Amino acid sequence: MLVDPGLFNGRLCLLSLLRLTDDVFVQNTLHDPHNISVVPLFRPAMLHRPAVFDCKRPSCTLGSTALDLVTELLVSHLRVGYPLEFHELSLGIVHRILAYQKNRCIRMSHWQMLFNAMLSLMRFLLSHESKFSTSIFPLCFRIIIVINLFLTFGDTFLPSGEAYDLLYYELVRQDSVFTQLNAAVERRIAKEDKNSPDWEMAERVRNHLANPFNIVNTVKAKIEEKVEATGEDLQPDQIIDLIRASFETLSLRLYDGLTTVAPYDDSVHIPFFLLIATSLQNEAEKRKITDGVFDYPRSHFRLGSENLVLIQ
Repeated sequence: MLVDPGLFNGRLCLLSLLRLTDDVFVQNTLHDPHNISVVPLFRPAMLHRPAVFDCKRPSCTLGSTALDLVTELLVSHLRVGYPLEFHELSLGIVHRILAYQKNRCIRMSHWQMLFNAMLSLMRFLLSHESKFSTSIFPLCFRIIIVINLFLTFGDTFLPSGEAYDLLYYELVRQDSVFTQLNAAVERRIAKEDKNSPDWEMAERVRNHLANPFNIVNTVKAKIEEKVEATGEDLQPDQIIDLIRASFETLSLRLYDGLTTVAPYDDSVHIPFFLLIATSLQNEAEKRKITDGVFDYPRSHFRLGSENLVLIQ
């Protein structure tokens, strides 16, 4: 069976990073403030920029680098042919890192690009829904979970109170994407049977849209009231002042699964792990490698729940 090397390596890299962020002891190392370094990142060409190998990044923890890497992946791979599974794995990595940072009160620095990347991804999915062979709602649900983590606990891991205010401003400014998502959800709920997985997932997405709509409706009402009183359009800093004044009256839902992530279930990727095992075994048999300890042609592979083990 022919396997695309790019897809194979991409899936392997994302799964490896997902498993690393699934381990709290590894996360301790990734966020160790005494273990900072400069890790260059490749940024592929897009319409507004040429390809560049960014070697001038500031020193930061490996956890911050991992977030920057996944954010870049989300930003630069908004293509119909790109596997939705890769986006889901990327968001799983983001969710695990942010949950860890929230629980440890670790401040993140580059939050705006990540937040906007998630909104751009959701807008892209909704605009091209008919072109995907599988439902987009599981991925939209993953995005909404992370957005709700930002909205309800962002004050514990965003760099400052001003950043938290700006987060709400961005939410209100880009509220159309939530309206689009809600419309798509309503169409799916009306179309599907109540016992179908698609109906259940669409209903979960609709339920988790309560916080974004609550914020948008509250702030927009204050904006309209202010504009009506003054007769002038408001500037961004004036809107942010209204947002600050709205915090005391806002009531947000605390959803399950925001700060705790279910452990990764490797059963979903057993065929992929078996493919790795078969590939390694075939390569070993071709090379007829014998090192005196393991006779690889006579070895076989056991697929465990935690990893692949080469045994005699």
